[in-house]
Order: sequence, then structure tokens, then C-alpha cells
Amino acid sequence: MNVFQTCPNTSELEPLYLPQQLYLRPIAKLNISLQLPNLTKLGKSVSHWEIMDKLKELIRPDEFTVLKVTRTTMEFVRLEAEVEKRSKLERVVSKINNKMIKLKDFADLMRVKAAETPSEFPNRRAWDAFFSEAKNMNEMKPGERPDTMHISNIPSKWFTPFPQSGDNDDDTTPSEKILYRVFEKFGSIRYVDIPICDPYRKKMKEHISGLKFSSFEKLDFFEGYIQFKDYIGFTKAMDFFRDKKLVHKNDGYVEIEIKVDFDKTKHLRYTLLFIKTRFRLQGLCFSDASIRRREIVRDRLVKKAREKEEKDKIALEEIKKQEEVERFADQKKNENLKTQKEIRRRMREEKRKTKILQKLEITGSDEINEKIAKEEKKLVKVQRKLEAIRMVEELFKRIKVGIF
Repeated sequence: MNVFQTCPNTSELEPLYLPQQLYLRPIAKLNISLQLPNLTKLGKSVSHWEIMDKLKELIRPDEFTVLKVTRTTMEFVRLEAEVEKRSKLERVVSKINNKMIKLKDFADLMRVKAAETPSEFPNRRAWDAFFSEAKNMNEMKPGERPDTMHISNIPSKWFTPFPQSGDNDDDTTPSEKILYRVFEKFGSIRYVDIPICDPYRKKMKEHISGLKFSSFEKLDFFEGYIQFKDYIGFTKAMDFFRDKKLVHKNDGYVEIEIKVDFDKTKHLRYTLLFIKTRFRLQGLCFSDASIRRREIVRDRLVKKAREKEEKDKIALEEIKKQEEVERFADQKKNENLKTQKEIRRRMREEKRKTKILQKLEITGSDEINEKIAKEEKKLVKVQRKLEAIRMVEELFKRIKVGIF
């Protein structure tokens, strides 16, 4: 059912809420059936494509916007079709109904039957009968009489505020305020409710949450409830939506078939207690037993959520403290390791220096001894030279004395 289609014709659009570019368009559907010969006896089969081509030929120059086979048996083929405008529907039906077509490989002609698709939209007789016959309903109380619409299969994106600068464009949560503004044109509204806007609903039971066709796992579509203060507003809205598709204008016109019904579950049942709506659409508004029950469940869930949040917060703080202690211990350990490494490095450096000094000392002693030895040798040579000179001088003296 969640099928988007391009709007084939905008001439029949009826404005619903122009600030959101929302319109309604009448549905133009028809049912078609083709009576088949005895296929088992003939041992043949029919081609759906050939049947659809024959039907398209019958309505020319008009065209189908949708044409699909919905059921096939040995006796008949049933199809569903749509045309672009409701004003063309009667003409298209007359072109097809009671016409004969011939399919390839079949000698006999086959009769086509066509008629406008019967409306499944509830009428006044339906809701009046339901509430008058229901034993657990009190028509003196809102929510237990025909005053509440239930709509579903609504694209969430079409009911979100247009993004402002800096807003998150990916947010597809529908707005109850927009839903309220869309429907207030039909009459005074007592209450609106979009179940998926309340995250606590998914934890509630189905009869309390109001979720029937939507879920928190698929937020692209939503369902909502609109309760009017009077019967006239309700009937105006129901009549306006009767047998129509919802159309949205963006880059082009896109339409989708939505489901509209009256609420049969007392989802927004009235009591005399006043409460504030979550979005304060009208300040203080009338509550109902269902709303009060949801608020009680919601408060309980909120309390549990807060307690869980508090426990998680304490647990997180404990984890942070433990991590801080471990981080401090690791830091201390790393510092000790660094200190030990530095001590070992210094010890190695000292040993290296000591070895170098010892080597230098040994080398220095050898050099000094060598120098002393050299000096002693030089001194011996000088002494011997002096002694030789003295001996020569003494010899010359004696020679000189001997001559004279």
C-alpha cells in the first residue's frame, strides 16, 4: 500500500493545507474481469501482457495510469486499473464493459466486464450503526461516538516542518502541530495524537499505544488520531477525504493512497479530568480515560527510564573512576619504568666513562714513562758528551805541558 505515484493530472487537485503543499485528488479506479474459456480442456494458457495490450487498445485515446492483474484462475482474470481523472472514469468503463476481445491462439471471443471500484470508505450509516449497536459505548462521551478520525499510511516527511538553516534535513518525525493545523479547517479540535511521536509508546501494549498500522521500526509512514469537538467537524473531514489520494508538491506532484476510518477503539475517550497536551496546542484541554491511562503508563516508563539513566550514570562514573585509577597506575608504572631505564642508562654511561678514563690513564702513564726514558737517554748522551769534551781538554792540556 505504501506506493508513491506521480500525479498524472493536477486539474482535479483540492487544496488541503498549502503551507505544507498538501492536496487531495479523487480516486478514479475501475475493476476489470475477463471470462476465460476452458483452459484445461484446450491445454492452453493466456498472456497477461496480451490481455493488457488489448484493454489499452479498447480505451484509446484515453490511457490507464495503472493497470495490473490482481487475480488469475482457470475461469477468469481480474485486473485493477486507474485513469488520470475521475471525470474520464465513466467514459473508460463504457468503452470496456461488455466488449469482446480475441486473444492469439484462441478461436473464441472473450467478454470483458468493467465497473467502477466500489468504495470501501465508511459512510454515515456505517459509523452511526457501529456506535448505536456497540454495547460498551456511551454516545454522551467524546471518543465513544463518531467524532474521531483514524488516518494511516501517511508519509512522515510530508508532515515535518520545512527545514531552517542549521536544522537536520534527515529528521522525518511528523509534527502533531502540523496535523492539528491541517484538520482545524473542518472544525474545532479537542485532541490530536501521533503515537510514533512518543518514544515510550513502543513499550506500551497495543491497545494503549494506539499503534495499528505503523511501528517504530518503520518511521517513514505514520498513523494519527484527530478528535473533533462536534459531530459536524468530524463529518466534514470524513466527507472531504472520501475516496481521495493524498498529494504532495515538491519538485513535482507525488500522490499516495491513504487509509481513513473512524476510531472504533475509544483511543481518545473523554473524562472530566483536565491535563495539558504534550505539545500544548490549546493550553489546557479535556483528557480522556485512554489518554490518562497512557499518561500513567508513560509516567511509569519515564520514571523507569530516569532510574535506569541514573543507574547508568552512576555505573558510568564508577567506570570512569576505575579507568582513572588504572590510568594513574599505568602512568605511575610507566614513570617507574622510565626512571629505571634512566638509572640503567646512567649506570651504563658511568661504566663507559670509567673504562674510557682507565684507558686514558693507562695510556698517559706509558707516554710519561716513555718521555722520561727519552729524556734520560738525552741526559746520558749530554753527560757523555761533556765527559768526552773534558777528557779531550785534559788531554790537550797534558800534551801542551809535555811539549813546553
